[in-house]
Amino acid sequence: MISLGDIVLRDDLDPRLGQRDDDLFQQYADIFDQLPPIEINQDNELVDGCHRVRAAERAGRTEIANVVVETDGDDDLGDRMWAANLKHGVQYSRAQRQTQGLKLYQRKVTAEKIAGRVGVSAATVRRWTKDQRERDKQERNDLVIELAQQGKTQA
Repeated sequence: MISLGDIVLRDDLDPRLGQRDDDLFQQYADIFDQLPPIEINQDNELVDGCHRVRAAERAGRTEIANVVVETDGDDDLGDRMWAANLKHGVQYSRAQRQTQGLKLYQRKVTAEKIAGRVGVSAATVRRWTKDQRERDKQERNDLVIELAQQGKTQA
């Protein structure tokens, strides 16, 4: 059991982008004793169970059952948050999927892997990233021209 006050909520990594569902909080509060434990990492950062934490608060609880999973930095924590919520609960919106896909693209994850991780097709990911890929290509071409003008070669 962990005290609700000791749980760290990372809104900056939250896959729900800060959106909360008050009706769902109440539904969970009504069946609180039947809910599975939340997941936190070694730093008490919430991995899975935001609605359960809010339901516990609403039910007047001060502690909640938990399991601890090891995470390796913010990227790993965010990935685990996303994956946990992809499997259950309120489904992600298209905008949430796109935001997560673009975050993964910035980390140089391939379109195919992004597609599998956010639950869309690779073609959709390529559509989302088209403008950024074009900007990246232009920046690369500009750098090549600049280096060539400085007399530098590919070697």
